[in-house]
Amino acid sequence: MRDDALVRFTDHQLPREELHTLMERSDGPALLRTVWHLGVLALTGALLWRLRATLWVLPLLLAHGYVLAFIFCAFHETAHRTAFRTRWLNAVVGTLAGFLTFWPYRNYRVYHWEHHRHTQDPSLDPELFFAKPASLPAYLFVLTGIPNAIRRIGDMLRLAGGRADRPWMAPAERRPLIVEARAYLAGYAVVAAASVHSHHAHAGAGAPVRVEHAVSLREPRLPGGALPRAAPAPRAGAEPDRARGARLRGGHRQGESPSLRPGAWHSSAPGLTIPARIHLPR
Repeated sequence: MRDDALVRFTDHQLPREELHTLMERSDGPALLRTVWHLGVLALTGALLWRLRATLWVLPLLLAHGYVLAFIFCAFHETAHRTAFRTRWLNAVVGTLAGFLTFWPYRNYRVYHWEHHRHTQDPSLDPELFFAKPASLPAYLFVLTGIPNAIRRIGDMLRLAGGRADRPWMAPAERRPLIVEARAYLAGYAVVAAASVHSHHAHAGAGAPVRVEHAVSLREPRLPGGALPRAAPAPRAGAEPDRARGARLRGGHRQGESPSLRPGAWHSSAPGLTIPARIHLPR
């Protein structure tokens, strides 16, 4: 594209009336867009979690990442306080967007304001502070998002450690930026702890009950070491008293499977004691 063609392509003049119309702020449409965007993000995230063990994970990762990347649009507009008419709504949605993208809201506002004040000034523009990729492999590595993630997490850790010494961080902003970074890290820690607790609770709820049997082949003895007397032979057609009593107490006839109760001890044959213990998941 020639230089004059580039000028014609980018040179659009809007009438002042149209410009004022485009700059008019309101809360209703912005709230609707916020609910829609966060709803799609929650939907793709839920599907990604439910189908994480299937091949659907690949297209869902792309869809979820695409929706998450565009959270930055809300982040940028709320930083300019142009997304909502109500100022505190800009701060709330901007803080949430910053939490999702690992960039504290106030930190970005300070950074971005200095960028607009000193655009393309190599010594003062914060966007020119960090070195740009100088080769194709370095550029492709930047596209993976890994350097950006390292920088954002590193900046938060740096601020949380009390170092607010970047050139664009004015002395009056340093303490609030440190407090904000610590609050964000505390929020991430709470989310991580809740996730781990939920995972263990879910895993425990589905754990099978384990039953252990310890078999003793020793003859049963009465207190004092005496051997018990053998039971008299039952009358024909009559249920032995001892067997009937055992059935009433133990809830089963001889030869039936005994009922299992935590800590219960059962005998299934003379001279054979089988203590059964039930281990319930914790």
